[in-house]
Amino acid sequence: MLSGAREERQGGASPGLAGARPGRERAGREPSFPRRAHAWQNPRIERTRSPKGRARPTVSAPVRAAAAAGDDRWTHPAWLAAAVVVALCAAAAVTFQLFDTDFWQHLLVGRVIWERHAVPTRELWSWPTYGAPDLNASWGFEALIWPLWSAGGVLGLYLWRWGSVIATFAIAVAAARRMGARGVTPLLVAAIAAIASRQRSQVRPESVAALMLAIEILLLESRRAGRRVPALAVVPVLWIWVNTHVSYHLGFITLGAYAIDETITRRRASALWLAVPIGLAVGLLNPFGWHALWEPFRYFLFDRKEKIFTMIGELQPIVWSINWRNGVPLLAAGWPLLALARLTRGARRGGVAGPGAPRFDLAELLLCAAFVTLTVGGVRFIGMLAVAAVPFMSRDLAEWTARGPGARAPLPIAVRAAVASLAAIAALALEWSGSDFVPGVGIEWRSYPVAACDAIAARGLRGRFFNYYHSGGYPLFRFWPDPGRLPFMDIHATGTRDDRRAFIAAERDPAAWRSFAEAMRFDIALLTRPAPAGDRIADFLDADTSWALVFLDDAAVIFVRRRGADAAVAARDAYALVPAGNARAALLGAAVVRDPALRARVRAELERQLRESPYNALAHRLLASIALLDGRLGDARDHLRIVVRDLPREIELRRTLAEIERRLGGAPGP
Repeated sequence: MLSGAREERQGGASPGLAGARPGRERAGREPSFPRRAHAWQNPRIERTRSPKGRARPTVSAPVRAAAAAGDDRWTHPAWLAAAVVVALCAAAAVTFQLFDTDFWQHLLVGRVIWERHAVPTRELWSWPTYGAPDLNASWGFEALIWPLWSAGGVLGLYLWRWGSVIATFAIAVAAARRMGARGVTPLLVAAIAAIASRQRSQVRPESVAALMLAIEILLLESRRAGRRVPALAVVPVLWIWVNTHVSYHLGFITLGAYAIDETITRRRASALWLAVPIGLAVGLLNPFGWHALWEPFRYFLFDRKEKIFTMIGELQPIVWSINWRNGVPLLAAGWPLLALARLTRGARRGGVAGPGAPRFDLAELLLCAAFVTLTVGGVRFIGMLAVAAVPFMSRDLAEWTARGPGARAPLPIAVRAAVASLAAIAALALEWSGSDFVPGVGIEWRSYPVAACDAIAARGLRGRFFNYYHSGGYPLFRFWPDPGRLPFMDIHATGTRDDRRAFIAAERDPAAWRSFAEAMRFDIALLTRPAPAGDRIADFLDADTSWALVFLDDAAVIFVRRRGADAAVAARDAYALVPAGNARAALLGAAVVRDPALRARVRAELERQLRESPYNALAHRLLASIALLDGRLGDARDHLRIVVRDLPREIELRRTLAEIERRLGGAPGP
């Protein structure tokens, strides 16, 4: 039996109805339909038998007439034009500078895989657990992305971003059309979904996972629509997913939803159940064996409650106040409402397959519940929700607009395509208007410790590094395989559970930090700037005379021990006045206001910062304040121009700059 088969095209004399016999419709009359429909019967497509005895869907005469007229076909010029606009909107949505910290390690691992012709199965990326068994569920993505970087650099990464997002949502639109959603509705839904998911569009392995989800849904919907898609067709998709991202279990959840739906609809066990054990067995064909399959469950059972993981932004619940304009609420609330409305319409008809009685779709209800629940509880699932929602929301909206209250004949396809295109552009403009992302093709270098790594190389710093897990990727990319410059933690927060607990305690307690630093025998501390919320390690090191601050800019600070292998660097390059943390900075600011001589010494150290790094908007800001205290308006203006260029959302500084320029009358500074 088939379920959820193709819905007929819009624009015919009357929609095809279940039970209508082909060729029996007459102009101006609705085709008849039986009083009672069997549970397996498709509400819009009559099931007949082919000469070979194989069940196949047969569309009604009005649908064939609409198809012959070319109305709403994907080959229609208006539809194609709207598709191009939506594709450009999806590409524009992800065209912002890269700032994700993880992709550097992904590039490095990909490079190592290609150089060694093998996938590393031992920990090579951090020094505390170096050589221990390692599990890397993203190795397939890393092997894919390295050649793009090697051949095309930044442009290669953007070609992947553009290509993956367009391909993913194009496949989702194809699945929607396979389910019967005609016209431009799938295009508009796909545009909103692509915009909603753009925050997950960094160079990450989940981009492959999203593509696999779209392909899987298309295969399963093609099977429901009567196409000759074997149950095992999803197995290769699941295998790729296992070898590219830890979220592979979502593929099995999707498969299970369709298997349950098919079992209940056909009233016998679905062949899709066979794909589950075979998919798991094939999934064992990976460099890490059963450990790769166990990993998402191990995290759920044992690691997810660790403090370090609860603090990771992508693992936290959605903050609706910063997501209201990007389309996420439309997906998280709109999909359940549409699914329930469709279910209600079908139940209200008492099972009769009429024009307002859509087929009960258990797969949709199960997937909607799963993906919406996961997304509300964790930001990292936004992209998956967007992909899964497109086919079902498109189908539900198409049915609602075609057969809901007040339904009328559709507008010409050209008009609808123009409206959909304008709506997609408006949605993109709304999202960009409140975004902090920097538009353009490139890397947001000030998000990485570029100059700090330059300083590490120039000063020959080596030893036991301390770093935050999220900042380990770039230094690893720069210095690997140098054993003296491996990070304490890589992007996966690698290490023992005790190490992670001690690290979290050290962020807020000076005694815990001292104990932790002595136990691990850190030689160098590479801290991110600004510090993570609640972190005070920079303050602890400022107050500890056994450590010396030798470098700082907007992205990072470097402390070294005054005694040890880097003692000469500490003696030569230590900052005497400028601190890294906020506690001493507040005290210094008050003292600078009162003491002109101290201002001059602080100014000299801040100017040293400018010489050592181009990423120093914070130093320019402090120098502007000192210039105002000294009455040097021209210098203050020059510094503030750099600050507002690098920190465009500093509205108060923009006002200060405008006032200074008004007083100077536009004259150039000295």
